[in-house]
Amino acid sequence: MTRNSDGTFLLNFKTIIKGESDEHTEKGNWWVKNGKFYEFHDDSGETDIYKYEVLDNNRIKFISKQINVEMNTESYEFIDTRK
Repeated sequence: MTRNSDGTFLLNFKTIIKGESDEHTEKGNWWVKNGKFYEFHDDSGETDIYKYEVLDNNRIKFISKQINVEMNTESYEFIDTRK
């Protein structure tokens, strides 16, 4: 994922299912408001909301509060690391 300082983002997905590879790019806008991180996806018109914690100068932990992708778990979390 690339988050730009102008509030836009690009998110690249690559999936491999039964040997078949597929790639997809999502675009949208991101912002922070009231201690939460928001991610609006142009394709779906949906906004994902995350709680976040800055771990250090290079890492941020995100915990989903509302996401618009069906998952097999109620909460989704990940750590983004700056390159």
